[in-house]
Amino acid sequence: PHGGHHPGEQFGRAGHLPMGAGIDAGDHHAGESGVAEGEQAERPIAVASRNQQGEQRGAELSQQDPPRGPPPSDPVSPSPWSVIFCFPGAYAPGAESYPPGWAQIPGTTGCTLESLTFRDRAAEFTARGAQVHGVSTQRPDQLATFSRHAKLPFALLSDEELELAAALRLPTFRAAGAERLKRLTLVVDRHRTIRATLYPITDPAGSVDEALELIDSLRTA
Repeated sequence: PHGGHHPGEQFGRAGHLPMGAGIDAGDHHAGESGVAEGEQAERPIAVASRNQQGEQRGAELSQQDPPRGPPPSDPVSPSPWSVIFCFPGAYAPGAESYPPGWAQIPGTTGCTLESLTFRDRAAEFTARGAQVHGVSTQRPDQLATFSRHAKLPFALLSDEELELAAALRLPTFRAAGAERLKRLTLVVDRHRTIRATLYPITDPAGSVDEALELIDSLRTA
């Protein structure tokens, strides 16, 4: 199934939206989105998640929404910019194998390269006032293992329950009996508004350069 991410969609504070793969313990290519940048959704969208240790990370929960499982954390940081890159799946060598036929599915390869490129360029994002998070629908333990293996300086968040994907209508596909996020990158400001999106992404490593360029253009706009 395909969803459409909306540039300019507002991330709301209320509600409980757990994520995994880093969320439980990760016109600029508008793709199939369609909402103009700066537009807000009719309904604020909660974006909260659980980190790899299950610690609370800045989420403000609505009293109408009872907590389920470990406390959530928030992929939108208090920094001027949050860069949230969504990817199908990445696994540490020897820890767990990729699903059968993974490499033959268009768009699945390149998750490790993308994560490592974000890692290697992390200082450039920090210099621009941006915090990076990765999001996948993998289990939190899978993401934690990969994060340790890759020595990532940022959190990988798990959207195992697809709550973020549903709330933002993110594009997904099904592989090995599970829903996977298609590769895309969101740039969110400190007011929780999505200012830009990269989708579709055909060059995982190159998209890191594009994300930096997006931030530069937004800073000077």
